[in-house]
Amino acid sequence: MLPTLLGTQTRVSEKRRPCALELPSPGSASEHPMASPMASRASRACESPEARSQYTTPPQRGSVDVIFFDFDGTLTSTAGDRASRCSKPRELCERAAMLEPRLQALCSQGISLGIISKSTEAVGFEGKAGFIEDLALKGRLPTSGSMSGRRVPLHRILLVDDDLTELDTAKARGLQVYAAPAIGGLQEEDFDVISLLKVGEHDEEALDEESLLIPKGEVEEDLVPERPREKQVGLLERCCRRCFFN
Repeated sequence: MLPTLLGTQTRVSEKRRPCALELPSPGSASEHPMASPMASRASRACESPEARSQYTTPPQRGSVDVIFFDFDGTLTSTAGDRASRCSKPRELCERAAMLEPRLQALCSQGISLGIISKSTEAVGFEGKAGFIEDLALKGRLPTSGSMSGRRVPLHRILLVDDDLTELDTAKARGLQVYAAPAIGGLQEEDFDVISLLKVGEHDEEALDEESLLIPKGEVEEDLVPERPREKQVGLLERCCRRCFFN
């Protein structure tokens, strides 16, 4: 079966930001809206090959429990600012023969896989990293052999995305990051690199067990899923299952 995919959706602000502007620091992220699709396209056009290459080496900071994949331009072959709604399922189906065994292999190593996209529901101005951090701190990220109500350290979460702006923000927050190609989505060689991750090994900087537990009284309220997000999860999973198994 296809590995369980966590579906999360975010949306960017409509404001445009020239690619020459510096990224806001995580502490001031709430004061600066994320870049719009037009700004993302401009940023992609002016980036240097070296800028992307710094995110295409195997992560070195210990092991990974959770991997979040961007959808448009990462799992699919066309970036979100250029893709049409009807083209996304088609591209996913065309790439299923490559994606399915690779995702299955990661899942078999005990890694929880998730899909995170900024194409629909807004979750704030802190981007995908801010949303992932919120899920991690509230114990909403399941990991192999763990129970709900357990925090996942940020340095054990990997974000795979074709948007360097998102990766810069995620790296500043302490997440591990990997850059998908600027064009064409993830390829076999990218999964070769990602598969080099140390899985199931706890590094020396790992937090102690007590610090990972959510205090009683916070778990039940915080872990109640929001109904709109449940619908989004279902749509993504049905799309993936239809492409991979039909």
